[in-house]
Amino acid sequence: LRPLLDNLISPMQSNFISGKSTIDNAIILEEVIHSMKSSRFKLNLEKAYDRMDWRFLHRVLCDFGFPDKIISLILHGITSTSLCLLWNGKCSEQFLPKRGLR
Repeated sequence: LRPLLDNLISPMQSNFISGKSTIDNAIILEEVIHSMKSSRFKLNLEKAYDRMDWRFLHRVLCDFGFPDKIISLILHGITSTSLCLLWNGKCSEQFLPKRGLR
């Protein structure tokens, strides 16, 4: 499975990659926001994986020949989460995402 993943995962990916951390992205984002406070342009942080349809992902994994058990584990990891937004130091009510990869 590892050789297949090396070809599919971008070198910029930091989640769930050995030797990388999601915190790295948070630190970079904080630095960007800090440096942009005096700028006059909008920074769009939305990425393609934010719009990933879970049914499409299921079809692609099947087409690539992933075993059903692996597909179930992947989809469970993606669909079994709840999110909340941290706004001014307070967490919003939790909500369930309907698409996207975390």
